[in-house]
Amino acid sequence: MLYKYLPVDGSFDSPDTLGSLSVIRDGTLKYTSPGDFNDPFDCQPDYDFEAIFNSIPQNFPNAPLEEFQGANPEKHWNEEWLHKQYIPAFGVCCFSRCPTSILMWSHYASHHKGIVAEFESTSLLHYDNQDISLNLAALPVDYDDKKPLISKFDREFEKKCLLTKSNHWCYEEESRVVLNPNQFSPLKKEHGIHPYHRYLLKSVIIGLKCENKHIDLITQEVASVNESFGLSIVLKQVTWSNGKFAIEICDC
Repeated sequence: MLYKYLPVDGSFDSPDTLGSLSVIRDGTLKYTSPGDFNDPFDCQPDYDFEAIFNSIPQNFPNAPLEEFQGANPEKHWNEEWLHKQYIPAFGVCCFSRCPTSILMWSHYASHHKGIVAEFESTSLLHYDNQDISLNLAALPVDYDDKKPLISKFDREFEKKCLLTKSNHWCYEEESRVVLNPNQFSPLKKEHGIHPYHRYLLKSVIIGLKCENKHIDLITQEVASVNESFGLSIVLKQVTWSNGKFAIEICDC
């Protein structure tokens, strides 16, 4: 299962405001550009550009080198250009595989006042962006002490660049749904709002310190979506774990 930690934001005050409750109301999720991540080391690998270009004929036999270079007006790639133009074109939606992380609730769910959306995870069968976003085909993040070295521009690029983070972040137990630009000239930006299949949303978990007015609102939103789409989204609540620095989840 995948868990999306969501803060209290403007969507709790207005049904017309995009935000956390859009995940329930609209069946949509926000995909972020790697350039906007809060970790400046995220998606910052090292590159062996000579090896990368030597690998292009083998990995992309039908795409001439000029097509790749055409994405860059200066006709060559370098690390600075990749991180300013190509890397930010990806769209990434981040999830956790753990719904009971005290740190995650504190950092990403308004200090336990927000919610967590629980999704069924699916396998990555092929690489069509629309299919990936609709099915939430997520891949696990690897954690390491060393920066990855990119020597081929292939599917390993995505894994090494977008799915490798510092060990400092291992507590997040993160998985990501990644949308690839898939175009070299011009680059199509994939970050923004994308829908998912509504039946993948299995439950909404209410935070330990969620305000009563927000609990009532979340309850109404879930009931409305269940009725409108014939779903069975379950409401759950975080509770204290006796005798431990921990939390538990139970049905409302």
